[in-house]
Amino acid sequence: MANVGKRTRSGRAKLEPKWCESLTPDQARQQHGRSICFRVAQTPREFEFYCIPFDFGNKQPKNPDVGEELPTGILPFQINGNIPWLSTFAVAGSSLFCFGGKEMLASSSRRSLSSAIYRYDDTTGDIRGRWYTHSGFNMIVARYGPQIIAMQCGKLLVMGGGMKKIPKDGQWAEVFDPYLNFCSPESCLPIELQCSPLVVTAALRSSNQILVASTESNAAFVCDVTTLVWDKFVQSDEFVFGKAGSSNSMPFSYLKGEAAVVRGTILCWFNFRGNLLRAYDMKLKMWFEKPIIGLKKVGKLRPDIYDNDFSLLPLDYDHICLLWFDHSPYAPETSYRVLHCIKVLVSIEDARKPPIFKASVISFRSYVLKQQFGNIQAVVL
Repeated sequence: MANVGKRTRSGRAKLEPKWCESLTPDQARQQHGRSICFRVAQTPREFEFYCIPFDFGNKQPKNPDVGEELPTGILPFQINGNIPWLSTFAVAGSSLFCFGGKEMLASSSRRSLSSAIYRYDDTTGDIRGRWYTHSGFNMIVARYGPQIIAMQCGKLLVMGGGMKKIPKDGQWAEVFDPYLNFCSPESCLPIELQCSPLVVTAALRSSNQILVASTESNAAFVCDVTTLVWDKFVQSDEFVFGKAGSSNSMPFSYLKGEAAVVRGTILCWFNFRGNLLRAYDMKLKMWFEKPIIGLKKVGKLRPDIYDNDFSLLPLDYDHICLLWFDHSPYAPETSYRVLHCIKVLVSIEDARKPPIFKASVISFRSYVLKQQFGNIQAVVL
């Protein structure tokens, strides 16, 4: 994508990208097959939605006049000011969803918990290309920031989040069926997981299971997605407390959100404040904690004040994607912000004693957004 250098009145060069419209999810599927869709927000008023190719390419060429790498400027394919703040972004099949959140009361400046489910389809009749909702497919329990994980059966498991009080009737978790637009309570969820709104999750697709663990009760369980039967995770003690006698054990409570699962058995979480990838290998029953090699060369990190400016996704067998906002200004005269889409190779030499775990930047592509956005959430389509 071409970019041009303009001159300000002060005579200083300013990099001005040539802006292009983001692809819609349907366009991305037709042109590229797989794609990454993400949403960002600057204030509790509006969300902007973008879709970018799955192909990362290499670093952008340099402008010979300026000597800086020029990212591509993109505009959102959708802007919505009705979706509640602190909702959770998710995907099922070819549809996008936003669950719950806090919505503004018409009579005051206060916000109330929302049970709404917003849905986006760009291939379906009258509702094509827009976000919509109606009272027919609300969640059972109003909540903000729930943890959502896609099950291999096509349904979404909605858990925890901020609620007025923790339900005692098995409604801490719900199963949403996108084909019926209907939520049903997941009453079989173990009681150890229902005592906390904070859980971490992982989709174990090779075994048709999902892993759910509480960072407060130090309990870990797996659910068979074909039968919805829950069992205690057989490696619960190693996963929660670290391998006995191992020097690399770590506080389980440091984890957050859904893991990016690679190589079938390695569960990865990114710790923004430490520029560290935390990984648990189910085959070795061991924790690893390593910096991502080459990440500091991509851009500037400010982990002391930002902790919601990234999203971690699985890409393929041994690669993950880190979407991350650069904390250095794109140009002093603008409010633009640079988003890096970074491809990371995860490898482990398990024949070595002790095993050697590595995570390295392979390539990245950068984009410019027009506002100082944060609070990024992303999904793979």
